[in-house]
This record gives sequence, structure tokens and C-alpha cells, in this order.
Amino acid sequence: MCGNVLTRKYDRAAEEVRRLKVVSSNKISSCGVSVDGTWQRRGYSSLNGCTTIISIDTGKVLDAEIMSHYCRTCKTNDNVRYKNKENHECSNYVGSSGNMEPVGVYRMFERSKRLLKLQYSQYYGDGDSKGFEEVKTFMAIILLKS
Repeated sequence: MCGNVLTRKYDRAAEEVRRLKVVSSNKISSCGVSVDGTWQRRGYSSLNGCTTIISIDTGKVLDAEIMSHYCRTCKTNDNVRYKNKENHECSNYVGSSGNMEPVGVYRMFERSKRLLKLQYSQYYGDGDSKGFEEVKTFMAIILLKS
């Protein structure tokens, strides 16, 4: 249920960007975004992380990717892992904690055109942003980094 509420909020935020850019709702609009990631724990040992994309034009969150190495439900109920996986949010990331941000950024850029009808054309990130290199390498689009 939480995912559905967030999806509707992201859809409304994307529609607001398209309106500001004077683009019809069925066309893809280019926009600048601010991107950053955070972790539950500092360093490279965190089990959970989150990456967000915020519109430069509106200041609203357009997308977020929450990643986890660990699923408490599966860990405490070993038999639940295969029987009731659809009934809970399970771990959705395998890899190093330091690589969570670029993977999250990639996932969000990958679905932006399909789900939000937005093409992220300007990338504003902090100095330690590994996400820019990930997107630049795999998405084959021209991005401006600021």
C-alpha cells in the first residue's frame, strides 16, 4: 500500500514538471534533477540504503529507490522466503554497500521515461556521487553534471 501512495505522489510531481515545461501529458519532457543517496549506517557496512531524485524545477521528489541486503521476515521465518515472498518487502540488492547509490540511480533513470515520462537531462549531485558515472556509462545519454 505504501508503494501505491508513493507512486501516485511521484506521478503528480512528474505531471507538475511536464506542466511547467509546457509538454503534453503523453510526451516525454527533459528536466534537471538533484540526486543523492544515504545509508542506514556510515561507511561501507550498511544493510540498507536509499537514493532519491528531486526535480530542480519544483523541488519535489520524483522518485526514490530503497535498497536492502537483508530481509528480517525471511531471516526470522526461513520457510516464509519461498512461500509468502509477495506478502512482504524482501531484500532487493546484492553487492557492496558503497555501490548502492549508483545502482539506485541507475534503476531510477532506467524507469523515468517509462513510468514518469521524464528524461533527466541535467544531473546535480554532491562531490562523492558515483551515480553520475553509472548513469553516464549505461544510459548513453548526454547529461550535464553540476
